[in-house]
Amino acid sequence: MDSHRRLYVGLPLRRSVLSILVLMLALPCLNKLSQAQNTPSTTVPSTYFGMTFNKGADAASPLSQPVTEGMLRIWDSGAGWSTIETANGTYNWTPLETLLKNAYDDGMTTAIYTMSRTPQWALDLVNNCTSNPNQPACDTTCNYYDTGGITTGAGAPGQCYPPSDINPDGTGTDAMWKAWVTALGQEATTLCNEGGYACIKYFEIWNEVDRNSQGSSWFANQSGYSAPYMLGNGTSGHGPQNNGNSYRGSYAQLVRMTQDARCLLMGQTSLRTKGSTLYAIDNAGSGGVGSYEECPTTTAKGPAGSEIVLPSSHPQAPEGMNTTQNILYCSYGSPSTGAPNYCNTSNDEAYSIDIINMHMKPGNNSDGWYEEDEMLKQYCAVEGGCDSETGILQTREQGFPFWNDESGYSGANGDAWNGAGGAMSIGQNPDMQASFIARYALTQWSLGIGNYDWYAYDLSNSINGGSANGTGSQAGDPALAETSVATWLIGQTMTSGGVAKPCSAASDPAGKTDSNGNPTLWTCSLQGPNSFVGEPIWDSFAGTGGYTCASGSYEGDNCTYYTYTVPSTWHFYRDLWGNETAITNNQVQISNLPIMLENKRLGN
Repeated sequence: MDSHRRLYVGLPLRRSVLSILVLMLALPCLNKLSQAQNTPSTTVPSTYFGMTFNKGADAASPLSQPVTEGMLRIWDSGAGWSTIETANGTYNWTPLETLLKNAYDDGMTTAIYTMSRTPQWALDLVNNCTSNPNQPACDTTCNYYDTGGITTGAGAPGQCYPPSDINPDGTGTDAMWKAWVTALGQEATTLCNEGGYACIKYFEIWNEVDRNSQGSSWFANQSGYSAPYMLGNGTSGHGPQNNGNSYRGSYAQLVRMTQDARCLLMGQTSLRTKGSTLYAIDNAGSGGVGSYEECPTTTAKGPAGSEIVLPSSHPQAPEGMNTTQNILYCSYGSPSTGAPNYCNTSNDEAYSIDIINMHMKPGNNSDGWYEEDEMLKQYCAVEGGCDSETGILQTREQGFPFWNDESGYSGANGDAWNGAGGAMSIGQNPDMQASFIARYALTQWSLGIGNYDWYAYDLSNSINGGSANGTGSQAGDPALAETSVATWLIGQTMTSGGVAKPCSAASDPAGKTDSNGNPTLWTCSLQGPNSFVGEPIWDSFAGTGGYTCASGSYEGDNCTYYTYTVPSTWHFYRDLWGNETAITNNQVQISNLPIMLENKRLGN
């Protein structure tokens, strides 16, 4: 491994082949990951930082601690499809309006809406689930089912299925989905135009489609029903990413829903035509599914500037990557073009979305504490361009914005900060949580991730609502760190001398490395208004003798540091608690808690 590594700088725009060649020639010491992506010198917007509110409209405001984010992700927020459309054509918009109003009042201007969770009324229900359990409307293994026996609304079974009027091969009227998309787009447009609400500009078609456990016990007990599935039964490398059952449908159904949503929200289906006609789905390269579903010339129902976000998967698992590859291109393995998968859509989905989207939580991996390396690995596996690695994206989609709209440390049971086999448990360590949050934000922008949305502000075991995986509501180190790193980044560019400069790592004074032999002393370069120059710096080493903090410490009062000499051009440093201190004798204290070196006071 090279002794000096770099991450990519933020990529909300297209990449330039010429600039990549220049970087490769000018920076011969870059490791394989730094060669993958050119990164324009863009200013960090407030919408880079996003947040999910689990308890939704009734809990989003007033906030017990302020948020710095400009983006709201609407998911698990009490304002989903199964909550709003209480019966076919009957809508209760109050939860959504309240959530968007509260978010705007707290400084969040823009929103992503995740559109899945099919209401039970949109699924065929023959008799009832007691007398006829062998039907999608009765599937209690779908996510979101309330084990208390709720059979309507947000706790009903069956929410992982597409509506019943879209067939597995993509045909059918899809009328219920289209009516929902139309109503949502019109409501969002009204609120955006009225002002005073966070404006929904981004529409994610489905949540975590790789959570598709078709081999579950529910199916084993249903003799009369066989669902379409996406990647087989898990026996040949095509299997589900994990249990959870977020999506139980075919590829063709997902593509059809995406294209119908694009038609209605943006006035266009695909980004290409068949002859002179926009079409909904190209069924295995044949004549399509027929003329019934051409996108008519229509006024867009969504707000101006609306964009479609790729249904999310998890890049840390092969199944998540394979699922996404087939959603976009139907090019992984030998996918079934007929029943039950119907992966016959070629690259129609790639021509129907605007933003690449993955859910990246480095604590889910064995080396989860070294998030810089884990995020590099996951991003490059999707984007490609790293030595011989090709990634899953084709050339056209490599230029799309890349988002992480459900982010965090991990999703382990009980305490999300303990990780799922992660290298370090930080569940009861607010300083180590603060370290993770700050490094996560710096790493993702450097990689080229243009938005990340923390999950979630107000979980019952949230780090800022109690203990584990959220940020924002709890007074203390994690909330302070989130606010501080946003202050460091928003309005700045990750450049040096006007040239994009990714975060990079070199050996620390003791020569320590992580478990993979990588150096752990990281720095990033920032430039801002009024000739401001900053350099966040930290050391992530957490092995024996690591630069860590004792459990229960606060604001760095019980952490391991070492003295580091910096150039005389740095006059101040900021810590994660908002303190700004003059540098004396060109020396600062380094730990895993990032500080930012400054040539002048930030904001002056």
